[in-house]
Amino acid sequence: MRNGVSAGSVTNARKTAVAGDCKVRPGMGLKSWLDRIRAFTPLLMAVCSLLAGCFFIATTKPGHTPDVWSHVYRISGMTNGDWLAKPVGSRSFLHNTTGNVGGDVDRAWLDYSWQVFDGYDSSIALPDSISPSDQGKATVALPYNNTATNSPVAYLPQLLVFGFGKLAGLSANATFYAAEVAMLLVFTLCLLMSLSVLPRWRIAMGLLLLVPVLAFHMRTAFTISADSMTQAIAPLFLCLVFSSLIQPPTKRRCASTAAVGLLLAMCKFIYAPLVALLLLLPLARKAGRTAPENGGRDRFVPAVSIAGVGASAAWLLAWMKLNGWYATAPMFVSYDAMLAKKHDLLTRPATIAAVLRSIAWSISHGQTNNSSQGGSRALITVWLGLTLLFALLLLATAVRTLGRSELLFCWSSYLLNLLIILLTYLALWLQYTGSGAVGVLGMQLRYFLPLVAGWGLCALTCMQALWDRWRTTGQMPPFSPSHH
Repeated sequence: MRNGVSAGSVTNARKTAVAGDCKVRPGMGLKSWLDRIRAFTPLLMAVCSLLAGCFFIATTKPGHTPDVWSHVYRISGMTNGDWLAKPVGSRSFLHNTTGNVGGDVDRAWLDYSWQVFDGYDSSIALPDSISPSDQGKATVALPYNNTATNSPVAYLPQLLVFGFGKLAGLSANATFYAAEVAMLLVFTLCLLMSLSVLPRWRIAMGLLLLVPVLAFHMRTAFTISADSMTQAIAPLFLCLVFSSLIQPPTKRRCASTAAVGLLLAMCKFIYAPLVALLLLLPLARKAGRTAPENGGRDRFVPAVSIAGVGASAAWLLAWMKLNGWYATAPMFVSYDAMLAKKHDLLTRPATIAAVLRSIAWSISHGQTNNSSQGGSRALITVWLGLTLLFALLLLATAVRTLGRSELLFCWSSYLLNLLIILLTYLALWLQYTGSGAVGVLGMQLRYFLPLVAGWGLCALTCMQALWDRWRTTGQMPPFSPSHH
Protein backbone atom coordinates (compact mmCIF):
# COMPACT_ATOMS: atom_id res chain seq x y z
CA MET A 1 0.00 0.00 0.00
CA ARG A 2 1.52 3.37 -1.08
CA ASN A 3 -0.46 6.66 -0.82
CA GLY A 4 -3.63 4.69 -0.54
CA VAL A 5 -3.04 2.71 -3.74
CA SER A 6 -2.47 -1.03 -3.53
CA ALA A 7 0.16 -2.90 -5.58
CA GLY A 8 -2.62 -5.00 -7.08
CA SER A 9 -4.36 -1.90 -8.35
CA VAL A 10 -1.17 -0.68 -10.03
CA THR A 11 -0.64 -4.07 -11.70
CA ASN A 12 -4.22 -4.18 -12.96
CA ALA A 13 -3.90 -0.64 -14.30
CA ARG A 14 -0.75 -1.57 -16.22
CA LYS A 15 -2.43 -4.63 -17.74
CA THR A 16 -5.40 -2.49 -18.77
CA ALA A 17 -3.08 0.10 -20.38
CA VAL A 18 -1.16 -2.56 -22.29
CA ALA A 19 -4.38 -4.18 -23.49
CA GLY A 20 -5.73 -0.80 -24.55
CA ASP A 21 -2.53 0.01 -26.46
CA CYS A 22 -2.78 -3.30 -28.33
CA LYS A 23 -6.33 -2.47 -29.33
CA VAL A 24 -5.25 0.90 -30.71
CA ARG A 25 -2.46 -0.59 -32.84
CA PRO A 26 -3.57 -4.10 -33.82
CA GLY A 27 -1.12 -4.53 -36.72
CA MET A 28 2.02 -2.96 -35.31
CA GLY A 29 3.55 -6.26 -34.24
CA LEU A 30 3.41 -7.75 -37.72
CA LYS A 31 4.41 -4.48 -39.37
CA SER A 32 7.43 -4.13 -37.10
CA TRP A 33 8.43 -7.71 -37.87
CA LEU A 34 8.12 -7.06 -41.61
CA ASP A 35 10.17 -3.87 -41.28
CA ARG A 36 12.99 -5.81 -39.67
CA ILE A 37 12.90 -8.44 -42.41
CA ARG A 38 12.83 -5.73 -45.05
CA ALA A 39 15.98 -4.13 -43.64
CA PHE A 40 17.89 -7.41 -43.83
CA THR A 41 16.36 -8.64 -47.11
CA PRO A 42 19.26 -7.57 -49.39
CA LEU A 43 21.80 -9.36 -47.21
CA LEU A 44 19.54 -12.39 -46.75
CA MET A 45 18.99 -12.76 -50.49
CA ALA A 46 22.71 -12.32 -51.14
CA VAL A 47 23.51 -15.14 -48.72
CA CYS A 48 20.87 -17.35 -50.35
CA SER A 49 22.35 -16.54 -53.76
CA LEU A 50 25.84 -17.52 -52.65
CA LEU A 51 24.74 -20.74 -50.97
CA ALA A 52 22.53 -21.85 -53.85
CA GLY A 53 25.11 -20.81 -56.43
CA CYS A 54 27.92 -22.71 -54.72
CA PHE A 55 25.70 -25.78 -54.47
CA PHE A 56 24.82 -25.74 -58.16
CA ILE A 57 28.41 -25.02 -59.19
CA ALA A 58 29.48 -28.09 -57.24
CA THR A 59 26.73 -30.29 -58.70
CA THR A 60 26.72 -29.05 -62.31
CA LYS A 61 29.24 -30.79 -64.52
CA PRO A 62 31.51 -28.59 -66.67
CA GLY A 63 30.01 -28.38 -70.12
CA HIS A 64 26.46 -29.02 -68.91
CA THR A 65 25.12 -25.51 -69.52
CA PRO A 66 23.77 -24.04 -72.80
CA ASP A 67 26.38 -23.12 -75.45
CA VAL A 68 29.11 -23.19 -72.83
CA TRP A 69 31.92 -24.23 -75.17
CA SER A 70 31.11 -21.46 -77.63
CA HIS A 71 31.38 -19.01 -74.74
CA VAL A 72 34.59 -20.59 -73.46
CA TYR A 73 36.16 -20.46 -76.91
CA ARG A 74 35.03 -16.85 -77.33
CA ILE A 75 36.65 -15.79 -74.04
CA SER A 76 39.86 -17.67 -74.78
CA GLY A 77 39.95 -16.06 -78.22
CA MET A 78 39.80 -12.62 -76.61
CA THR A 79 42.70 -13.47 -74.29
CA ASN A 80 44.68 -14.18 -77.46
CA GLY A 81 43.78 -10.84 -79.02
CA ASP A 82 40.78 -11.86 -81.14
CA TRP A 83 38.35 -9.25 -79.82
CA LEU A 84 36.48 -9.46 -83.11
CA ALA A 85 35.70 -12.70 -84.91
CA LYS A 86 37.51 -13.83 -88.04
CA PRO A 87 36.77 -16.55 -90.62
CA VAL A 88 37.80 -20.06 -89.54
CA GLY A 89 37.69 -23.37 -91.36
CA SER A 90 37.11 -25.63 -88.37
CA ARG A 91 33.68 -26.94 -87.39
CA SER A 92 31.70 -28.12 -84.38
CA PHE A 93 28.64 -30.33 -84.01
CA LEU A 94 26.61 -27.12 -84.04
CA HIS A 95 28.60 -25.12 -86.58
CA ASN A 96 28.88 -27.90 -89.14
CA THR A 97 28.72 -25.90 -92.38
CA THR A 98 30.71 -23.23 -94.16
CA GLY A 99 30.67 -19.58 -93.15
CA ASN A 100 32.05 -20.17 -89.67
CA VAL A 101 33.79 -17.43 -87.70
CA GLY A 102 35.73 -17.61 -84.45
CA GLY A 103 39.22 -16.99 -83.14
CA ASP A 104 42.47 -18.45 -81.86
CA VAL A 105 41.70 -20.53 -78.77
CA ASP A 106 44.21 -22.08 -76.39
CA ARG A 107 44.55 -25.75 -77.23
CA ALA A 108 44.12 -26.53 -73.52
CA TRP A 109 40.47 -25.50 -73.80
CA LEU A 110 39.84 -27.77 -76.77
CA ASP A 111 41.41 -30.67 -74.88
CA TYR A 112 39.48 -29.86 -71.70
CA SER A 113 36.14 -29.59 -73.49
CA TRP A 114 36.58 -33.11 -74.83
CA GLN A 115 37.79 -34.47 -71.48
CA VAL A 116 34.50 -33.52 -69.81
CA PHE A 117 32.19 -33.79 -72.82
CA ASP A 118 28.99 -35.71 -72.03
CA GLY A 119 27.03 -34.98 -75.20
CA TYR A 120 25.12 -32.01 -73.74
CA ASP A 121 26.54 -29.00 -75.61
CA SER A 122 26.83 -29.34 -79.37
CA SER A 123 29.03 -26.25 -79.76
CA ILE A 124 32.13 -28.30 -78.90
CA ALA A 125 34.71 -28.09 -81.69
CA LEU A 126 35.63 -31.15 -83.78
CA PRO A 127 39.38 -31.88 -83.57
CA ASP A 128 39.48 -33.55 -86.99
CA SER A 129 38.27 -30.31 -88.62
CA ILE A 130 41.19 -28.23 -87.39
CA SER A 131 43.48 -26.81 -90.06
CA PRO A 132 46.75 -28.74 -90.56
CA SER A 133 48.61 -25.48 -90.05
CA ASP A 134 47.33 -25.40 -86.44
CA GLN A 135 48.59 -28.88 -85.61
CA GLY A 136 51.18 -28.73 -82.85
CA LYS A 137 50.50 -25.06 -82.06
CA ALA A 138 49.49 -23.74 -78.63
CA THR A 139 46.39 -22.15 -80.15
CA VAL A 140 43.84 -23.44 -82.65
CA ALA A 141 41.27 -21.53 -84.71
CA LEU A 142 37.83 -22.66 -83.48
CA PRO A 143 34.28 -21.60 -84.46
CA TYR A 144 31.83 -19.72 -82.24
CA ASN A 145 29.46 -17.83 -84.53
CA ASN A 146 26.62 -17.73 -82.00
CA THR A 147 28.74 -15.96 -79.37
CA ALA A 148 30.99 -13.85 -81.61
CA THR A 149 28.62 -10.86 -81.46
CA ASN A 150 28.93 -10.64 -77.66
CA SER A 151 31.21 -7.81 -76.57
CA PRO A 152 34.08 -8.22 -74.07
CA VAL A 153 31.96 -6.41 -71.45
CA ALA A 154 29.45 -9.27 -71.51
CA TYR A 155 32.21 -11.59 -70.28
CA LEU A 156 34.09 -9.18 -68.04
CA PRO A 157 34.32 -11.28 -64.82
CA GLN A 158 35.12 -14.49 -66.70
CA LEU A 159 37.50 -12.70 -69.06
CA LEU A 160 39.54 -11.39 -66.14
CA VAL A 161 39.74 -14.87 -64.62
CA PHE A 162 40.68 -16.47 -67.94
CA GLY A 163 43.42 -13.87 -68.41
CA PHE A 164 44.75 -14.39 -64.89
CA GLY A 165 44.58 -18.17 -65.26
CA LYS A 166 46.58 -18.01 -68.47
CA LEU A 167 49.26 -15.77 -66.94
CA ALA A 168 49.43 -17.83 -63.74
CA GLY A 169 49.55 -21.16 -65.57
CA LEU A 170 46.38 -22.51 -63.97
CA SER A 171 44.81 -25.66 -65.37
CA ALA A 172 41.73 -25.37 -67.55
CA ASN A 173 39.65 -27.08 -64.87
CA ALA A 174 40.74 -24.65 -62.13
CA THR A 175 40.19 -21.66 -64.41
CA PHE A 176 36.74 -22.92 -65.39
CA TYR A 177 35.52 -23.19 -61.80
CA ALA A 178 37.20 -19.92 -60.78
CA ALA A 179 35.38 -18.14 -63.61
CA GLU A 180 32.05 -19.54 -62.42
CA VAL A 181 32.73 -18.43 -58.84
CA ALA A 182 33.74 -14.94 -60.03
CA MET A 183 30.52 -14.61 -62.01
CA LEU A 184 28.48 -15.78 -59.01
CA LEU A 185 30.12 -13.12 -56.84
CA VAL A 186 29.32 -10.41 -59.39
CA PHE A 187 25.72 -11.60 -59.68
CA THR A 188 25.33 -11.65 -55.90
CA LEU A 189 26.83 -8.18 -55.53
CA CYS A 190 24.46 -6.80 -58.17
CA LEU A 191 21.52 -8.52 -56.45
CA LEU A 192 22.55 -6.97 -53.13
CA MET A 193 22.81 -3.50 -54.67
CA SER A 194 19.55 -3.90 -56.60
CA LEU A 195 17.57 -4.58 -53.45
CA SER A 196 19.46 -2.04 -51.34
CA VAL A 197 18.58 0.90 -53.60
CA LEU A 198 14.86 0.09 -53.61
CA PRO A 199 12.79 2.38 -51.38
CA ARG A 200 10.04 -0.27 -51.28
CA TRP A 201 9.25 -3.85 -52.34
CA ARG A 202 12.50 -5.35 -51.05
CA ILE A 203 10.98 -8.60 -49.85
CA ALA A 204 8.79 -9.16 -52.89
CA MET A 205 11.50 -8.12 -55.35
CA GLY A 206 14.10 -10.24 -53.59
CA LEU A 207 11.96 -13.31 -54.10
CA LEU A 208 11.05 -12.27 -57.64
CA LEU A 209 14.68 -11.83 -58.66
CA LEU A 210 16.04 -14.95 -56.99
CA VAL A 211 13.33 -17.60 -57.38
CA PRO A 212 13.29 -17.66 -61.23
CA VAL A 213 17.08 -17.95 -61.21
CA LEU A 214 16.82 -20.83 -58.74
CA ALA A 215 14.34 -22.49 -61.09
CA PHE A 216 17.11 -22.49 -63.71
CA HIS A 217 19.48 -24.10 -61.17
CA MET A 218 21.27 -20.72 -60.89
CA ARG A 219 22.69 -21.19 -64.38
CA THR A 220 22.15 -17.55 -65.31
CA ALA A 221 23.94 -16.52 -62.12
CA PHE A 222 27.27 -18.29 -62.53
CA THR A 223 27.60 -20.07 -65.86
CA ILE A 224 30.25 -18.99 -68.36
CA SER A 225 27.93 -17.07 -70.65
CA ALA A 226 27.09 -13.57 -71.83
CA ASP A 227 23.62 -14.09 -70.31
CA SER A 228 25.06 -14.18 -66.78
CA MET A 229 26.43 -10.64 -66.85
CA THR A 230 23.22 -9.38 -68.45
CA GLN A 231 21.16 -11.11 -65.78
CA ALA A 232 23.22 -9.35 -63.12
CA ILE A 233 23.22 -5.86 -64.64
CA ALA A 234 19.64 -5.53 -65.98
CA PRO A 235 17.81 -5.77 -62.60
CA LEU A 236 20.31 -3.36 -61.04
CA PHE A 237 19.66 -0.79 -63.77
CA LEU A 238 15.88 -1.14 -63.51
CA CYS A 239 15.95 -0.84 -59.71
CA LEU A 240 18.18 2.24 -59.94
CA VAL A 241 15.80 3.92 -62.38
CA PHE A 242 12.76 3.08 -60.25
CA SER A 243 14.45 4.34 -57.09
CA SER A 244 15.51 7.56 -58.83
CA LEU A 245 11.93 8.25 -59.89
CA ILE A 246 10.49 7.62 -56.43
CA GLN A 247 13.27 9.51 -54.61
CA PRO A 248 14.84 12.27 -56.76
CA PRO A 249 18.40 11.18 -57.49
CA THR A 250 21.56 12.87 -56.36
CA LYS A 251 24.20 13.65 -58.95
CA ARG A 252 26.13 10.56 -57.92
CA ARG A 253 23.05 8.33 -58.19
CA CYS A 254 22.21 9.75 -61.61
CA ALA A 255 25.75 9.21 -62.90
CA SER A 256 25.81 5.68 -61.49
CA THR A 257 22.50 4.85 -63.17
CA ALA A 258 23.75 6.13 -66.52
CA ALA A 259 26.99 4.13 -66.17
CA VAL A 260 25.09 0.93 -65.36
CA GLY A 261 22.82 1.59 -68.35
CA LEU A 262 25.84 1.87 -70.63
CA LEU A 263 27.19 -1.41 -69.22
CA LEU A 264 23.85 -3.04 -69.95
CA ALA A 265 23.88 -1.85 -73.56
CA MET A 266 27.41 -3.22 -73.94
CA CYS A 267 26.47 -6.65 -72.55
CA LYS A 268 23.85 -7.93 -75.00
CA PHE A 269 22.63 -5.36 -77.50
CA ILE A 270 19.11 -6.83 -77.68
CA TYR A 271 18.49 -5.35 -74.19
CA ALA A 272 19.86 -1.91 -75.12
CA PRO A 273 16.37 -0.33 -75.52
CA LEU A 274 16.07 -0.39 -71.71
CA VAL A 275 18.63 2.42 -71.57
CA ALA A 276 15.91 4.76 -72.87
CA LEU A 277 14.53 4.71 -69.31
CA LEU A 278 17.33 7.15 -68.43
CA LEU A 279 15.26 9.84 -70.14
CA LEU A 280 12.74 9.54 -67.29
CA LEU A 281 15.23 10.71 -64.64
CA PRO A 282 14.76 14.46 -65.28
CA LEU A 283 11.05 13.92 -64.60
CA ALA A 284 11.63 12.64 -61.06
CA ARG A 285 9.65 14.22 -58.26
CA LYS A 286 10.98 17.59 -57.16
CA ALA A 287 9.90 17.18 -53.55
CA GLY A 288 12.66 16.61 -51.06
CA ARG A 289 15.48 18.39 -52.91
CA THR A 290 17.65 20.76 -50.98
CA ALA A 291 17.74 24.35 -52.21
CA PRO A 292 21.51 24.66 -52.83
CA GLU A 293 21.39 21.58 -55.02
CA ASN A 294 18.43 22.46 -57.21
CA GLY A 295 20.07 24.60 -59.85
CA GLY A 296 23.01 22.29 -60.51
CA ARG A 297 20.85 19.19 -60.43
CA ASP A 298 18.32 20.61 -62.88
CA ARG A 299 21.09 20.90 -65.44
CA PHE A 300 23.13 17.85 -64.49
CA VAL A 301 20.43 15.17 -64.56
CA PRO A 302 19.15 15.85 -68.10
CA ALA A 303 22.72 16.15 -69.40
CA VAL A 304 23.82 12.85 -67.88
CA SER A 305 20.63 11.08 -68.97
CA ILE A 306 21.01 12.20 -72.58
CA ALA A 307 24.73 11.40 -72.53
CA GLY A 308 24.02 7.89 -71.25
CA VAL A 309 21.47 7.22 -73.99
CA GLY A 310 23.72 8.77 -76.63
CA ALA A 311 26.79 6.78 -75.60
CA SER A 312 24.77 3.56 -75.55
CA ALA A 313 23.36 4.25 -79.01
CA ALA A 314 26.80 5.07 -80.39
CA TRP A 315 28.26 1.87 -78.96
CA LEU A 316 25.37 -0.18 -80.30
CA LEU A 317 25.69 1.19 -83.83
CA ALA A 318 29.48 0.77 -83.88
CA TRP A 319 29.43 -2.79 -82.52
CA MET A 320 26.69 -3.91 -84.89
CA LYS A 321 28.59 -2.43 -87.83
CA LEU A 322 31.77 -4.27 -86.82
CA ASN A 323 29.90 -7.58 -86.57
CA GLY A 324 27.46 -7.31 -89.46
CA TRP A 325 29.46 -9.32 -91.99
CA TYR A 326 28.64 -12.86 -90.82
CA ALA A 327 25.69 -14.99 -89.74
CA THR A 328 25.39 -16.13 -86.14
CA ALA A 329 23.84 -19.46 -87.14
CA PRO A 330 24.96 -20.36 -90.69
CA MET A 331 23.89 -23.97 -90.09
CA PHE A 332 20.27 -22.71 -90.03
CA VAL A 333 20.37 -19.52 -92.09
CA SER A 334 23.38 -18.66 -94.26
CA TYR A 335 24.71 -15.14 -94.50
CA ASP A 336 23.34 -14.69 -98.02
CA ALA A 337 19.94 -16.02 -96.95
CA MET A 338 19.94 -13.66 -93.97
CA LEU A 339 20.67 -10.69 -96.24
CA ALA A 340 17.83 -11.72 -98.54
CA LYS A 341 15.42 -11.99 -95.60
CA LYS A 342 16.52 -8.60 -94.30
CA HIS A 343 16.03 -7.03 -97.73
CA ASP A 344 12.54 -8.50 -98.04
CA LEU A 345 11.69 -7.32 -94.54
CA LEU A 346 12.64 -3.75 -95.41
CA THR A 347 11.08 -3.59 -98.87
CA ARG A 348 8.10 -5.96 -98.99
CA PRO A 349 5.00 -5.36 -96.82
CA ALA A 350 3.95 -8.98 -97.44
CA THR A 351 7.12 -10.16 -95.69
CA ILE A 352 6.38 -7.97 -92.68
CA ALA A 353 2.88 -9.46 -92.45
CA ALA A 354 4.30 -12.98 -92.74
CA VAL A 355 6.82 -12.33 -89.97
CA LEU A 356 4.13 -10.95 -87.68
CA ARG A 357 2.00 -14.03 -88.31
CA SER A 358 4.96 -16.29 -87.54
CA ILE A 359 5.67 -14.45 -84.29
CA ALA A 360 1.99 -14.57 -83.28
CA TRP A 361 1.84 -18.30 -84.05
CA SER A 362 5.00 -18.94 -82.04
CA ILE A 363 3.68 -17.00 -79.04
CA SER A 364 0.20 -18.56 -79.08
CA HIS A 365 1.64 -22.08 -79.33
CA GLY A 366 4.40 -21.56 -76.76
CA GLN A 367 7.06 -22.52 -79.30
CA THR A 368 10.42 -22.98 -77.56
CA ASN A 369 13.94 -23.89 -78.55
CA ASN A 370 13.62 -27.59 -77.70
CA SER A 371 9.83 -27.85 -78.23
CA SER A 372 9.35 -29.56 -74.84
CA GLN A 373 5.83 -29.61 -73.41
CA GLY A 374 6.98 -28.24 -70.07
CA GLY A 375 8.83 -25.36 -71.71
CA SER A 376 5.86 -24.58 -73.95
CA ARG A 377 3.46 -24.49 -71.01
CA ALA A 378 5.84 -22.26 -69.06
CA LEU A 379 6.18 -19.86 -71.99
CA ILE A 380 2.41 -19.67 -72.47
CA THR A 381 2.04 -19.01 -68.73
CA VAL A 382 4.51 -16.13 -69.00
CA TRP A 383 2.52 -14.57 -71.84
CA LEU A 384 -0.73 -14.97 -69.92
CA GLY A 385 0.92 -13.24 -66.98
CA LEU A 386 2.04 -10.38 -69.20
CA THR A 387 -1.51 -10.06 -70.52
CA LEU A 388 -2.88 -9.86 -66.97
CA LEU A 389 -0.23 -7.29 -66.09
CA PHE A 390 -1.29 -5.19 -69.07
CA ALA A 391 -4.90 -5.31 -67.86
CA LEU A 392 -3.76 -4.36 -64.35
CA LEU A 393 -1.79 -1.43 -65.71
CA LEU A 394 -4.77 -0.25 -67.75
CA LEU A 395 -6.99 -0.42 -64.66
CA ALA A 396 -4.53 1.49 -62.48
CA THR A 397 -4.21 4.12 -65.19
CA ALA A 398 -7.96 4.42 -65.76
CA VAL A 399 -8.79 5.04 -62.09
CA ARG A 400 -5.86 7.46 -61.75
CA THR A 401 -4.22 5.80 -58.79
CA LEU A 402 -0.63 6.23 -60.00
CA GLY A 403 1.51 9.32 -59.60
CA ARG A 404 3.25 10.78 -62.64
CA SER A 405 6.60 9.14 -61.94
CA GLU A 406 5.07 5.73 -61.26
CA LEU A 407 2.87 5.99 -64.35
CA LEU A 408 5.81 6.84 -66.60
CA PHE A 409 7.97 4.06 -65.20
CA CYS A 410 5.28 1.39 -65.38
CA TRP A 411 4.24 2.10 -68.96
CA SER A 412 7.78 2.70 -70.19
CA SER A 413 9.28 -0.40 -68.60
CA TYR A 414 6.38 -2.63 -69.64
CA LEU A 415 6.42 -1.49 -73.28
CA LEU A 416 10.22 -1.48 -73.59
CA ASN A 417 10.40 -4.99 -72.13
CA LEU A 418 7.73 -6.12 -74.58
CA LEU A 419 9.60 -4.46 -77.44
CA ILE A 420 12.78 -6.32 -76.47
CA ILE A 421 11.01 -9.68 -76.52
CA LEU A 422 9.42 -8.93 -79.90
CA LEU A 423 12.81 -7.86 -81.26
CA THR A 424 14.21 -11.14 -79.96
CA TYR A 425 11.56 -13.02 -81.93
CA LEU A 426 12.47 -10.95 -84.99
CA ALA A 427 16.18 -11.69 -84.57
CA LEU A 428 15.46 -15.40 -84.17
CA TRP A 429 13.34 -15.36 -87.33
CA LEU A 430 16.14 -13.60 -89.18
CA GLN A 431 19.07 -15.71 -87.93
CA TYR A 432 17.72 -19.07 -86.71
CA THR A 433 14.51 -19.81 -88.62
CA GLY A 434 15.14 -21.45 -91.96
CA SER A 435 12.84 -21.32 -94.97
CA GLY A 436 9.80 -23.55 -94.64
CA ALA A 437 9.91 -23.59 -90.83
CA VAL A 438 6.66 -22.99 -88.94
CA GLY A 439 6.65 -20.12 -86.47
CA VAL A 440 9.90 -18.75 -85.03
CA LEU A 441 12.59 -21.14 -83.82
CA GLY A 442 14.96 -20.65 -80.91
CA MET A 443 12.94 -18.82 -78.22
CA GLN A 444 14.00 -19.65 -74.66
CA LEU A 445 12.62 -18.69 -71.26
CA ARG A 446 15.99 -17.37 -70.12
CA TYR A 447 15.61 -14.45 -72.53
CA PHE A 448 12.80 -13.17 -70.27
CA LEU A 449 14.82 -13.30 -67.03
CA PRO A 450 16.69 -9.96 -67.34
CA LEU A 451 13.31 -8.23 -67.74
CA VAL A 452 11.65 -9.68 -64.64
CA ALA A 453 12.62 -6.71 -62.46
CA GLY A 454 10.84 -4.20 -64.68
CA TRP A 455 7.64 -6.20 -64.93
CA GLY A 456 7.76 -7.00 -61.22
CA LEU A 457 8.11 -3.36 -60.16
CA CYS A 458 5.29 -2.45 -62.54
CA ALA A 459 2.97 -5.11 -61.09
CA LEU A 460 3.75 -4.28 -57.46
CA THR A 461 3.30 -0.55 -58.02
CA CYS A 462 -0.08 -1.01 -59.70
CA MET A 463 -1.35 -3.44 -57.06
CA GLN A 464 -0.28 -1.15 -54.22
CA ALA A 465 -1.93 1.87 -55.84
CA LEU A 466 -5.20 0.00 -56.34
CA TRP A 467 -5.04 -1.41 -52.80
CA ASP A 468 -4.55 2.06 -51.33
CA ARG A 469 -7.48 3.41 -53.33
CA TRP A 470 -9.81 0.62 -52.25
CA ARG A 471 -8.65 0.87 -48.65
CA THR A 472 -9.53 4.56 -48.46
CA THR A 473 -13.06 3.77 -49.62
CA GLY A 474 -13.49 1.16 -46.89
CA GLN A 475 -13.59 -1.77 -49.29
CA MET A 476 -10.31 -3.37 -48.18
CA PRO A 477 -8.93 -4.54 -44.81
CA PRO A 478 -7.16 -1.86 -42.76
CA PHE A 479 -3.72 -3.51 -42.98
CA SER A 480 -1.71 -3.79 -46.18
CA PRO A 481 1.82 -5.23 -46.32
CA SER A 482 2.86 -2.22 -48.38
CA HIS A 483 6.42 -1.34 -49.28
CA HIS A 484 7.81 -4.71 -48.19
